[in-house]
Amino acid sequence: MTTAKTPFKCWKFYIAMRLHLTSVKYDFIEQKGHTKGGYDSYEKRDDKHVFNIISKRNDPFGFIFANLIIDPKAFPDTFNDANYHRYKKINNALYYYFTNDIKQFKDIRDAIKIIDGSSKILNLYLSGRLELETLVVLEHVYAVTSYWESRIKARFLFDDLFLLIRKYDSFIEIDDKKVMEIVKKSINNNDR
Repeated sequence: MTTAKTPFKCWKFYIAMRLHLTSVKYDFIEQKGHTKGGYDSYEKRDDKHVFNIISKRNDPFGFIFANLIIDPKAFPDTFNDANYHRYKKINNALYYYFTNDIKQFKDIRDAIKIIDGSSKILNLYLSGRLELETLVVLEHVYAVTSYWESRIKARFLFDDLFLLIRKYDSFIEIDDKKVMEIVKKSINNNDR
């Protein structure tokens, strides 16, 4: 992510990214981060001081993004360093975390399947034992959210998560070939 120089730019990024992660219609990349909010709207905010603090960070956009993927509807005064450090740690070692996450399954393809209204992989994510980024990688390679949406009856319970997975996918560089090698190796190791 790029460094913002002003609190106003941080606010604009926050508004655009929050909209991206919570709205089916808005796409940050297509819109190039543009939103309707102008400087007058920013000046009326009570939390301008928070954007002033965020703008002084080394990676203010990364900090905002990292906190919004944890809670896309979060307000900036709730943002914290732990979310940013988690985001950096996982994205710097994405394939390591992905590999460890899928080791939990004999065959990742079976873990994706819907049985009794959910899947093993969704259950592990919801219980905090699987990284969001693993779901994003699987979305990138297998388009899992479309599959899940077509088979989960109580889909409304997962709509926000599925949207987040799809929208986050645009911001992670994923090597499909490497992912497929990891999946194949995992399946082969579990067959022994």
